[in-house]
Amino acid sequence: MATKLNPTYTLSGRIVDRQGKPLAGLTVRAYDQDLRSKDDLLGEATTNRDGRYTIRFAQVQFKHDDKESSGPDLYIRVFDEDEQVAISPVRRNAGRRTSISLQVDLPAGAA
Repeated sequence: MATKLNPTYTLSGRIVDRQGKPLAGLTVRAYDQDLRSKDDLLGEATTNRDGRYTIRFAQVQFKHDDKESSGPDLYIRVFDEDEQVAISPVRRNAGRRTSISLQVDLPAGAA
């Protein structure tokens, strides 16, 4: 449950191929980029038939000390089974509701 001390963040978006067709069944993992330590995995979701995904996470998952006063530095990695097929640019100091969408090149016969 989200509280004022531990607000909930929502990341959503759409994954499509180079022709703009939605890609279903891909795994999208959201991360917070940390310069001083390993990046934090915030959650994952599977794209639906429209290529859309939603990942919800709490502030406690990325804010580890009082030095971090802004939002997460978000990026996503997209996987087709175990193979990474895309990575997004980092969205610095993301707000409580953020959208990251990508166009992906998949090998023939994938997804």
